[in-house]
Amino acid sequence: MEMIGTDETAQGKVCRLSLAVSLKDGYTGGRPLGDVDLLLDGDVKPVLNPSGYYTFLNIPAGRYQIEVVSENYLDERVMVEIEDGPFSLKGISLTPRTRYPFPPGATLVRGSLKDFRGPISDAVIEGSLSESSFSGRTDERGEFVLFFGKLKDEEVMKEGKTTFVRGPDPKGNGKDIPISGEYRNEDGRLLQIEAQLNDVAVGTTNFRDLVLTAPIQSPVKSHEKAHEEKEPGTSLKGATAKSRSDGRRADGIFSSYKHDIPEFF
Repeated sequence: MEMIGTDETAQGKVCRLSLAVSLKDGYTGGRPLGDVDLLLDGDVKPVLNPSGYYTFLNIPAGRYQIEVVSENYLDERVMVEIEDGPFSLKGISLTPRTRYPFPPGATLVRGSLKDFRGPISDAVIEGSLSESSFSGRTDERGEFVLFFGKLKDEEVMKEGKTTFVRGPDPKGNGKDIPISGEYRNEDGRLLQIEAQLNDVAVGTTNFRDLVLTAPIQSPVKSHEKAHEEKEPGTSLKGATAKSRSDGRRADGIFSSYKHDIPEFF
C-alpha cells in the first residue's frame, strides 16, 4: 500500500521521507533562478522531486544544519530539527545578491555598508514605506541590494519628470526613507544600525554607500557621569548615505508572480 512520505524500492526496502526543503526566490516568490547547491550537515545531498522540493530520506532524528549556496543568492545556513515521526518541512527564502538578474524597470538600491574598519558583511538592512516593507543583507564584501515590490500610488511621488519612492513620514520632505539593521562585530556583539535613504527614483537602480559614523550616546542617569557613552561599537547611528553618480536607468515593467506549492508526491 502506498503511503505519503514513504517509497518502496524494487528490493522491498522502505525509504522514509525525513525532511523536505522548499526554496523560494526572495524577489519573485517563485522557484530559485540558476543552480542551487543544498547540503545537510555539509555532506548529505538531497533528492530533488518533481514538485521542486529537496528531499532527504532515512535521516536519523536530531538537529541538523541546512546549507544553501548559489551564484544568484546569498549563502544560507539554517538549523532544522528532524523527528522520528512525520517528516519535517522547512521553507527558506533566498536573498538576491547584487549580481541577481533583476528585470528591467525594477526599483533597486545598490551600495555597500562600511565603518572605520572596512566593509561590514552579513548585516541585515530593512525599512518600510506607508504600505509595504523591504529588506536585504550584505555579502562578504559588504555590498547589498534593496528591492521594492510593486509600489502603490500612495508610495510614490513625482517631481518634474522623475518619480520617487515616497517615505512613510507625511511630515517629512516626502523622499526620506529611514532604514535600520543589525550585525555582529568581531567580538560577536550585536550592533544596531540607523540610517536614511532619500531621492530613490522609481524604475531604476539607485546607488548608495552607507558609512557608519558615530556611536549612540546612552541616556545620562543620576549616578552616572555626564556625557558618558555606551561602550564603543555597541550601537551605531548617524550613518550617512552617499549617492553615486553612476546610476543606471532601465526601461520596462516590473513583474512578479506567486508560486503555488504543490503536494510532495
